[in-house]
Amino acid sequence: MFDRKVLGKIYGPALVNGQWRKRYNHRIYKLHKENKLTRNTILRRFQWVGHVMWMMDETVYKKALKGYVECRRPVGRPRRRWLDAVGRDAERILKCLNWKRLAADGRDAWRRKIEKTKAQVGL
Repeated sequence: MFDRKVLGKIYGPALVNGQWRKRYNHRIYKLHKENKLTRNTILRRFQWVGHVMWMMDETVYKKALKGYVECRRPVGRPRRRWLDAVGRDAERILKCLNWKRLAADGRDAWRRKIEKTKAQVGL
């Protein structure tokens, strides 16, 4: 939300049919493309999650990655989870719908996919 506010201030209002209006979020995101640092961070996150997927099930990292809390959840919108963000980024950047299976199948295929994406992005 803070990022959208800042970007809205940077790009300012838009002239629509002779009237100045605030820009819609999707218009702001269309104007503002991700920089290379953001893409690099996302790709590094893919490398790390692939590394954790190949670990043995008893490790703390794998338990934390796949673990579920055994308690009552608060009422309202569910909290965002880190794996959900990885899934959204995998669809958007890697063009991979089933990233968990690809990462679990083998290191080589996962690494090739990430390296191919890095080359396309120019990192």
